[in-house]
Amino acid sequence: MLRDILFYGFARAVPGVAGIFVVVMLLRAFSTDVYGVYALVFAAANAISILASGWINQSVLRFVPGRETLSSALVGAIARSGTWSVMFAFVAAGVLLLVVAPSESRGTLLVALTAGILAFSLVAAAIVSSLLQARGMAAQVAVLEGLRCLLWVSAVAVGVRWGELSSESALVLSAASYLSATLAVVALTGRAGLVGQRSESAQESQWDWIREFSKFGMPMSCWLGLMVSMPFFDRFIIERMIDIQATGVYAARYDLLFRGASVMMGPLTLALHPAVMRASNRGSREEVRRIVMRSLFGLTIMSLLVAGVGWLVVPRLFGMGGFDSSGISAMEAAGFIAAGCSWQIGLIAHKLLETQRRTALILLLMFGASSINIALNLAFVPMMGYQAAIVSSLAAGLFYVGSSLYFGLREFR
Repeated sequence: MLRDILFYGFARAVPGVAGIFVVVMLLRAFSTDVYGVYALVFAAANAISILASGWINQSVLRFVPGRETLSSALVGAIARSGTWSVMFAFVAAGVLLLVVAPSESRGTLLVALTAGILAFSLVAAAIVSSLLQARGMAAQVAVLEGLRCLLWVSAVAVGVRWGELSSESALVLSAASYLSATLAVVALTGRAGLVGQRSESAQESQWDWIREFSKFGMPMSCWLGLMVSMPFFDRFIIERMIDIQATGVYAARYDLLFRGASVMMGPLTLALHPAVMRASNRGSREEVRRIVMRSLFGLTIMSLLVAGVGWLVVPRLFGMGGFDSSGISAMEAAGFIAAGCSWQIGLIAHKLLETQRRTALILLLMFGASSINIALNLAFVPMMGYQAAIVSSLAAGLFYVGSSLYFGLREFR
């Protein structure tokens, strides 16, 4: 168990750290407007990929573990659903970018094609990762993420050092690293390793399993899609209401500080999840409540400390790094970090509802948070500039924490 925890911890932490390295390299190579194009397209492709793959990933993790053999119907349903997901991601991301591609990009069709390829690669990697997790192959999951991040960082570093990198070529390199790592792990693991032994069952059909996947996985897919779409809406609104340069400045600081806070808090959130689920499986409602409330208190204290440190040191670090010439204020830095921390706290706050299987309510609260984020951006970005998006992200995160806690505690009365 400890070995698996270490592998999964590595698999979750490495992408965050690699992402920060890539952002720093691209900021040194790009102007803010070029980075704005890259960040907007990547956020759109990521949101589409999560929406496309979340239902099948969650279903695989729900229905595959514990089965020594998988029926041909189940394997066929996974293959068919996975095919639909990658096709939808490619088409949807491409169509979306045909509509919202910034005028500063090299060509709307090129950006749309690049976004489709990236979304396709993200979905393929996510489905393979979920199959590996469901089969208990923690080491292979770590290899997949480690290899992908190594290829990603290396490809971008080579492009920055020896080539004239554009936003589109940087996106293609990102997609190639995801797809190459996925194919390499699939080749090493083999089909038998991914799906195990197969059996025949006259009582099962692919369509029965696909209906089960849809019923179980679609709400989670929508929840995940809403959460990861918020950065895209932030960037899209800033680009349309201000300009692509402001989008690039906001996206760069978001990617470094908001995601940096998530990388720091993420291992704690991951470590707390199994403890809450074990208590829930034992039927100990009081223990679930106690673990969640203590965790929230600890995470809140840690968030305040991290935001305080960011207030003091981030402006100086940005100046020393040489990749943010416009400078960042202490208040701005603390705001980004606090927003990132609030969403990590939210992942624990909703455990009270998750353990009671209130998926519809969790989805509704996420929709409310997303709506607040968009409404505040539309109202205040024209007046406050991109700083309004920081306030919007923090307000949406605090709403999600507070509402999840309120309704969760009502469930535990």
